[in-house]
Amino acid sequence: MWAERFPRRRIELVALPEDAGVDALVEERLDAALLRHPADQEKPDRSRRVTLYRESIALVVSIEHPLAEQDGLTMPELVGEPRAISSGSVTEVRAVAGNADDGSIDTPALLALVATGAVVGITTHPLARASSRKDVAVHVLADADGPAVSLFWPDGEDAVIQELLGVMRGRKAASSRGELAGDSTSSTGTGRAEEESRAGRDRNGDRRAASPRGGQAARRDRGSQGGKPGSRRRGRR
Repeated sequence: MWAERFPRRRIELVALPEDAGVDALVEERLDAALLRHPADQEKPDRSRRVTLYRESIALVVSIEHPLAEQDGLTMPELVGEPRAISSGSVTEVRAVAGNADDGSIDTPALLALVATGAVVGITTHPLARASSRKDVAVHVLADADGPAVSLFWPDGEDAVIQELLGVMRGRKAASSRGELAGDSTSSTGTGRAEEESRAGRDRNGDRRAASPRGGQAARRDRGSQGGKPGSRRRGRR
C-alpha cells in the first residue's frame, strides 16, 4: 500500500531481535518502531506511541489432545497441563503460562514440541496462525488479555511518519488525506510543487523503522523508485 501511495519513497525492512526495537529507538538508530509490547508498558522517554491493535493469546495443542476439538477455551481449563512458551515471550503470555520453562526455543521449535503431545503451548495468536503445521490445533483463550502492537517514534512532528501511521490504520492508496505534497500517485501537481518535493526528499535523506514480528526495522530511502518500506540510521549525513 505504501509503494502504491508513494512510489518515490522506498521503505526497506531490516531485521532486528524482537527485544531490540525500543533500545534502537531510544538510541535514535530508528525513525520508527512497530513493536509488540505489554499493554501497560510505559513508552520510552522522548518518544510518541500510537497503539494500533491488541493481539489475542492462543493455546496450541497437539491434534490428538483432548482440548483440540473444543472451542471457547479459558485459562481454568489449562490447570494441570504442562505448558511451554517460546523465548522472548511478552508479559501477557508469561502470565498465562505461569511457571512454564521459557528455555531458548523459538516459535517453530515450540510448535514442534507441542505436536509431540508433551506440552501445550502458549503464544500470541498471529504467531501461532503463521505456522502451516497440520499436527497442531490453535485456539484463542477467551479470558486472556494479549499484548498491544504500537507504532513508536521519537518526539517531534514528522509528516512521513504520519503517512506511515495512516497506511497502518488502513488508509487506501487513492486517499488524498494527509498527502505529502507532490509525492503521491494521486497528486496531479507538476513543475514547482514537484521540484519542492524533490528538494525536500534530498534534504531529508533516508529513514529506518522497526516491526514486531521477530523484530524488523524499515529503511525508507527518499527520492528512489520502488523498493520496500524503510529508513536510515540517524546522525549520518
